[in-house]
Amino acid sequence: MKTIHIVLMSAGFLLIAGCSKKNTDASQTGETTGGSSTSKPVETNPPNSNYKAAFDGQTRIGAVKTSTAFSATVITSSLTSPLAITNLPDGRFLITEKAGNIHIVTSSGQVGTRLT
Repeated sequence: MKTIHIVLMSAGFLLIAGCSKKNTDASQTGETTGGSSTSKPVETNPPNSNYKAAFDGQTRIGAVKTSTAFSATVITSSLTSPLAITNLPDGRFLITEKAGNIHIVTSSGQVGTRLT
């Protein structure tokens, strides 16, 4: 059963990562030809380890500013520590919680029986 959890969580993360749209337009990412960022780094605190970065700025990505409009809607507040979400073909959502529980949730917010 634990193997099924790991497989489902891995599949969910791969789906989310695979659906992201990579933006290669330098004017929108704030990058110049050399790959250096023109905006201030997101993380400004000193490193919290002594690991050597593979290249300068590796752990200090530049901020990305966008004017793209978006909206967020809370589907349900009844889950404990939701961690990942993916769309199912029928319009429902598969949501995993930090503790490893998996739920199917409708677009109206009805939480189904725990799958794990």
